[in-house]
Amino acid sequence: MQIRGKGLYVEVSGPEDAPPLLFLHGGPGGSGCYEFLEAQRERLSKSVRLLAFDQRGVLRSEALTEADSCTLEDLVEDCEGLRNHFGYERWSVLGHSFGGFVATAYAHQHPTSVEKLVLDCPALDFNLSAIYMLEKSAVEFEKLGDGERAAQARALVAADLSAQERFNQMVTLSLELKEHRDNLYWYRPVPGYFGKMIDESGIAEENWKRTSAHVEKITADPRLFESLLPLLPDLRCPVLLVRGESDSITCDVQAGAVLRDVQGSEQIIIEQAGHVPAVEQADRFAEVVTKFLLNLY
Repeated sequence: MQIRGKGLYVEVSGPEDAPPLLFLHGGPGGSGCYEFLEAQRERLSKSVRLLAFDQRGVLRSEALTEADSCTLEDLVEDCEGLRNHFGYERWSVLGHSFGGFVATAYAHQHPTSVEKLVLDCPALDFNLSAIYMLEKSAVEFEKLGDGERAAQARALVAADLSAQERFNQMVTLSLELKEHRDNLYWYRPVPGYFGKMIDESGIAEENWKRTSAHVEKITADPRLFESLLPLLPDLRCPVLLVRGESDSITCDVQAGAVLRDVQGSEQIIIEQAGHVPAVEQADRFAEVVTKFLLNLY
């Protein structure tokens, strides 16, 4: 559907009269909403009206041209455009990883639009998340007997760098883990998981490739590297923070800020899950989210 001049791929499931829940996928870019829906479409849509979309320029949404804008502001306003399109006065929002960053910015910028907020392993401060990833990367390099790269990771933690510089260098260095990089994201890595997911998705290769333009444009937005932690005291909706027990993105500093600064916030740690509890512990994830949205706690 056309939202703010761009074609967005949107999936809607669940009873029409159920509480609406917007899902914002991570990345930036990533697998769009495809991976999440494969795990959670049937589970969550039993009790909520689940709306999920590929962010502008991602996967099945319209490809971005060189002239197209793709900033944090665009992603936030795309959410509001979708809410207006579907005619909801308020809805709840679930943001995973980078999607948690967008969801928090959206709830802050449009407080009357968001009923409840679920932050699933969110990155609310890219500098803190990069530091956390570097620390975990150092451990993985040590397991591989690569003391040189472990030392590089720890040096980047201590270095006087901007958030964007540290994040970019973290991504570059962590890629040196190759197939062992999955250990940063999964409690129990599944060899070849992403390749198999792509092959079985039935989505054309060109769609997967188009996401790179989204990543390039959104990571050029300096707002992405400004911490959202100072905005937390202004949030006026209930917040559920969901973390996998071995998550590598939401460090204790970020989690502590949510629990301290957001009135009515709560945290649930999902055991035997890493950064993607919606996939690794799909039943448990759906249970905690549904209970929060339906006031069953």
